[in-house]
Amino acid sequence: MNFEQIPNQEEITQQEEVKRAKYEKMLKMASEFNDPESKEQDEKDPKIIDTVATLWTLEITTRQSCEGHLDHGSSYPWVLIEAPNEPKQRFNNEDELKAKIAERNNLSVGQINWNGSSQSAIEFRNEGSRDNETEEYKKWREENKKLYNKIKDWLDEFYKTREAQEDVKLRLDGPDDSYFQIQSGKESPDDHKQNLEELISKRQEEMAAFTQFLKEKYIS
Repeated sequence: MNFEQIPNQEEITQQEEVKRAKYEKMLKMASEFNDPESKEQDEKDPKIIDTVATLWTLEITTRQSCEGHLDHGSSYPWVLIEAPNEPKQRFNNEDELKAKIAERNNLSVGQINWNGSSQSAIEFRNEGSRDNETEEYKKWREENKKLYNKIKDWLDEFYKTREAQEDVKLRLDGPDDSYFQIQSGKESPDDHKQNLEELISKRQEEMAAFTQFLKEKYIS
């Protein structure tokens, strides 16, 4: 081992200052961000902003997020994660496949997308084949797997010394090679058998605790 390569305390301090500066920049960006797809541009979810900023600081790309709500949306906080630069084309025969599905469903080709729950989206996914995916899309899948495994490792470490009830505990939801989300608990009919407002608050606190764990370990 070459001990001359071990960073001294001054170098460590400088690295920590760079990380903190990056976090502050990401926090400002997350606080000011407006979702172009949202109809309520002035509405913010302040209790998820710190989580999003922390993930951005750690080079984790997010797609959407929500702090969890009592009267609309989900009753738990979540952040949807994906690798950057998703290829526009998934299949080698994508144009032909889209044209066929569009004609069958009386839609335009531009309305056909693999992501979603519409009949056309389901048909697109079912009739497409992973064997016929482009090389770019396969590489993107691999990047998503890396993100999934990294966050899974973080959660495993977080819960080594922490207990949480099942309807509050953080989990990963979704496939490990596409969009997936980290969320606290999971909405179920049992939610309404207890104080839902209190449950949402506990779920938000669990997400905040995980965020603080990441900040202390990797940023500050």
